[in-house]
Amino acid sequence: MNSLSFMDRFFFETSDQTRLCYYKNFKNSHELDVPVLVFNYGLVCSHQHWAEQILFFHQKGFPILIHDYRGHHESEGRDDISKITLTQLCFDLKELLDFLQVSEIAMLGHSMGVNLCLEFAILYPEKVKCCVLVCGTAIDPTHLMFKSYLHKLALPPLEKIVSGQPNLANKIFEKITINPIVQKLIHHQGFNTQHTPKGFIKTYTEKLASLGPSVFLQMLNEMRIQKISAQIHQVKCPCLIIAGGEDKVIPVQWQELLHQQITNSQYHLIEQGSHVPQIDFPDEVSNLILDFFRDLGS
Repeated sequence: MNSLSFMDRFFFETSDQTRLCYYKNFKNSHELDVPVLVFNYGLVCSHQHWAEQILFFHQKGFPILIHDYRGHHESEGRDDISKITLTQLCFDLKELLDFLQVSEIAMLGHSMGVNLCLEFAILYPEKVKCCVLVCGTAIDPTHLMFKSYLHKLALPPLEKIVSGQPNLANKIFEKITINPIVQKLIHHQGFNTQHTPKGFIKTYTEKLASLGPSVFLQMLNEMRIQKISAQIHQVKCPCLIIAGGEDKVIPVQWQELLHQQITNSQYHLIEQGSHVPQIDFPDEVSNLILDFFRDLGS
């Protein structure tokens, strides 16, 4: 099932004339008495990664807003990669919320979506009632990914190919990401193979291939240079941090550090969870989030 098939699709033009896609399940924002749930996906991911939670909270009657970042999927902006920054994505979301007259939100982020949630909560604290942060970190992820510095060695040559021969790079990237062997590797390294079906991996890699290497490198570099750790003390809203005990992308100790850095935070470990515990154990994660909202009176 398409995770957004029960929601209405719209397009919004930003102040720099970039057309962005969004979905929502509510009509009049002034009639809402609870915060709007805003789901934010990870590095070259999609809302597929939040599919179970989107459906769960829709069925519970929560107002939901789904937005495709500029340069991603149904939104415009890939013609100017330099503008696809975390700060710009926050500004785009703020413009969209103002356009919709949404005054209060709950930010839910997975992986790179955690970076977006944290920066938005710092830039626009008056908008954010709470955050749900799943398998993310506030420090350079290339120091951490798969407990290795290998990525720092591999990225420069990839950046050189993309810069010098972008068309060739796009073709190679597409062939690699949809290769069955690569899909199997992604399944084993990033997911709990006992709980995440192969069909999900196939859909994920197809979406990844459609975005291309330029968006991937741009957003990864944004995570590297964000340096939000120095500002994280400014995050004052309540936060629920959910970690995967078997996360090979952002090892669990760095998610524990995030809990230590955010004073007003709760921490929950999904012991057998991978980098995507919301996919591995959707019911457990959805109910954890629901209990968190109920405790806050949402």
